[in-house]
Amino acid sequence: MTDTNMKFLVVDDFSTMRRIVRNLLKELGFTNVDEAEDGVVALQKLKSEQFDFVVFWGVLYHLRHPLLGLDSVRRLSKGRMTLETAVCDHADGAVGPLARFHRLDDLGGDGTNWWSPSLEALHAWVASAGYSIRKSTPIPSAKDASRALLDLEVSGEKPEYLAVSYERPLRLQTIDLS
Repeated sequence: MTDTNMKFLVVDDFSTMRRIVRNLLKELGFTNVDEAEDGVVALQKLKSEQFDFVVFWGVLYHLRHPLLGLDSVRRLSKGRMTLETAVCDHADGAVGPLARFHRLDDLGGDGTNWWSPSLEALHAWVASAGYSIRKSTPIPSAKDASRALLDLEVSGEKPEYLAVSYERPLRLQTIDLS
């Protein structure tokens, strides 16, 4: 039986998508749903909350530092996450774990798009952040993928960056610049 009190976080830069997901969750009986319009707002929620299920769609490629973003989202995840993002397999032929840097408006004519990893790199990124992959769906197909949808679960292991790196989790602090 599914716990309808599960706490969801829906992160998408497109308000219509957030509303669609929120309404779908409501139809399924889930009412404890919070949302964030981008990765920065989602990261602010790190200060006080954790979520049972995170919907992280259309955000990763907007982050200048996507691994730090995944590490941070992992810290607010208690259970599952769905991740939808741009991937570069269609452009680079899926030749290994690589990431393409997009400067200015190189990806989709949007200057806020920074990175598109290959599907192999994306799998490595989420594993490094402490997720196990339940399902990976390249869109439209593996070798021609320009997008990917991943169903992820928090692994029982300590995230790699905590185990093998000198880096420590970011501490967020709000500073009033006015």
